[in-house]
Amino acid sequence: MKKYSEKEEREIIAGCAIESEKYQELQYKWYYGYVMAVSLSYCANRDVAQEITHDSFMKIFSSINKFDEKQILKSWIRKIAVNMAIDYYRNLSSINNI
Repeated sequence: MKKYSEKEEREIIAGCAIESEKYQELQYKWYYGYVMAVSLSYCANRDVAQEITHDSFMKIFSSINKFDEKQILKSWIRKIAVNMAIDYYRNLSSINNI
């Protein structure tokens, strides 16, 4: 898969900020493998990792307006995926303790 230039990445971020399905799909396709790998590093179950990945992208798309362009997008996405994995297990733990 081709690497996006900074200009293309900014365009994708701006497109996602206005909820353009085209740009959301581009971002999803570009970062899906990365987010899935991060999710799998937190759980061995592929179905759970897929759920975490899906939830991560929902959070990414809903929070893209909060992204500070001084940050590295990939790092910001990783942080969201890691937090979603932690939240998944925290919620699972809460449910099991009831």
